[in-house]
Amino acid sequence: MNDDIATTAFSWVKSAEHLRALADTWLQCSALMIDTEFMRTDTFYPIAALIQINDGRTTYLLDPLHITELAPLAGVLQAPQVLKVFHACSEDLEVFQTLLGVLPQPLYDTQIAAAMFGEAFSLGYAGLMKTLLDVDVPKGETRSNWLRRPLSDSQCLYAAMDVSYLYHGFKLLYARGEALGRNHWVIADGERMLNNQRLMQLTDRQHLKVKSGWKLSPRELAVLCQLCEFREQRVRKLNIPRNRWLKDGLLWEIAKTKPRQQQDLDNIQGLAGSFSRNNAGRILSIVENALSLSPRQLPSVLPKPLSSDTTDLVKRFRRVATSAAEANGIAVEVLLKKKEIEQLVRDRPQSLADLPEALLGWRAELFGSELLQALHETSSAAR
Repeated sequence: MNDDIATTAFSWVKSAEHLRALADTWLQCSALMIDTEFMRTDTFYPIAALIQINDGRTTYLLDPLHITELAPLAGVLQAPQVLKVFHACSEDLEVFQTLLGVLPQPLYDTQIAAAMFGEAFSLGYAGLMKTLLDVDVPKGETRSNWLRRPLSDSQCLYAAMDVSYLYHGFKLLYARGEALGRNHWVIADGERMLNNQRLMQLTDRQHLKVKSGWKLSPRELAVLCQLCEFREQRVRKLNIPRNRWLKDGLLWEIAKTKPRQQQDLDNIQGLAGSFSRNNAGRILSIVENALSLSPRQLPSVLPKPLSSDTTDLVKRFRRVATSAAEANGIAVEVLLKKKEIEQLVRDRPQSLADLPEALLGWRAELFGSELLQALHETSSAAR
């Protein structure tokens, strides 16, 4: 390991004026390494505690508890000419969306890149740095209190290493991606992550996450949809975790039983009496509203789990993905996920353009025709 990689030096961003000056410099960079430290123990929204940025020359630590005028940083995060490099960034995206109301783009996630360039799927930061740089990243501050002030020396060094090592790891990965012609894959998947993060903010999609929602009738599902929206409004306003206010299982139970009066609510096992009394009016109103909807206003039932007679087709799709992954040195989990297999089985696409959205683009080019061939062969055998 050379001395440049071993460095743990960093510089504090000391004021809003300092940030503005740095932002002008960062806008001239081709790529920035970024990480965040945050706390989210008892809140719905993550609380940003530290932002780390490496521009290829210097590692900077920015304290969002001290500097609150962060508009220049938001501008940098949205600058199309600057690549934003993270590792496993789904939580970082939430931090920036909450703190600044923007998402960093274009986005390059080194965890995704590693899996596309021959390394293991879902490789952690420490594992990737060990693989690429032969460095051992300490983990002692992972669970420390990042809202505490002043931060300890070990916290600051830990935070600085996250982006200083990332810079060196990114250079190696990007060069490998250039040689393979796959860096645009990483950026395309980064855009998918950004789109998914935007969808997570919509209050009308939360019912899709409730287990066994497929067991509900359209009218019961209408109750669930409205209950989930009600919960989402409440927890965001109160800034508490969803299940701290009302668990998914109780949402499902209310939707299934469709209570019409207070006593019906009180009879639901596990529903606290205080919660029932405080929210009965709204919950009973939601049920009444769902019961008054015409059939045309009801949502469609959610798809059931795949039946056993689709097992052969599922296996065929998995074999196609495994073959493509092995032939191209890619982790198979990057190519085809369980939910995409399920959608393929249900939709039975007839052309590349009909493939699920997640499989369009480079995935369709890589093995889309083979997926369609597997579907055709299975259909022919069934006739």
